[in-house]
Amino acid sequence: MILNRMALVAVCIGGSAMGQTTVSFESMGWQDLGTSTSTGLVGNFLPGWTSLNHTPDIGVNVFGAPSQTLSGAANDAAIWLNEYDVNGPLPHINEEVGLSLSGFAIGQTYTLSFYATILLHTNFGWDGNNDALDVAISGADISEWDSTILIDTGDNDGLNTWFAQSIEFTAQNGTVGFNFGGGASAPVLDDNATYRIGFDGFNIVPAPSGLAMLAMGGMMAGRRRR
Repeated sequence: MILNRMALVAVCIGGSAMGQTTVSFESMGWQDLGTSTSTGLVGNFLPGWTSLNHTPDIGVNVFGAPSQTLSGAANDAAIWLNEYDVNGPLPHINEEVGLSLSGFAIGQTYTLSFYATILLHTNFGWDGNNDALDVAISGADISEWDSTILIDTGDNDGLNTWFAQSIEFTAQNGTVGFNFGGGASAPVLDDNATYRIGFDGFNIVPAPSGLAMLAMGGMMAGRRRR
């Protein structure tokens, strides 16, 4: 009986270490990717995060290819996806990861902020240097979102630029899902280039409610009258 309980505890701990499929947007664990240098992620690998297609990676200098981190700190991790993954198993489709967040108030507007980059490194087969990150969204008033065009003008130098991004959405469900690398405009069969896209530094905040905005407006008007 004691052995069975110990085995159950071990299974629970192991499952916890693999992450959870949905977490509260107010929690911190899903926002910071830490300093991991793991590669080839499958399944749930961080709280709220799930590998969906092929084997996305989390880390820095993944496979030995240098990349400039968001914070500039050593070993600061990011999530990396290949679009049109020619080195992955057939069919050659985009790598994708999903983020599932709960705790949203239906009808409330929120902003998901993060940073994204693209890495041009032809020695590793990543020869696309200007593309957008596509995100499919469920449980919100928008179903798809595209980042700004991400650009890396160098090659094999590891000096990639991180571009600030923000997704504004209104929750239609208490749980909202984000599929990074998905979306109708994702280049699923773009055999002209393979894109290596990374993202890091997540945060989410609710927009001020209508009542709060009216209250702020009243306060400002009062100050002007004085």
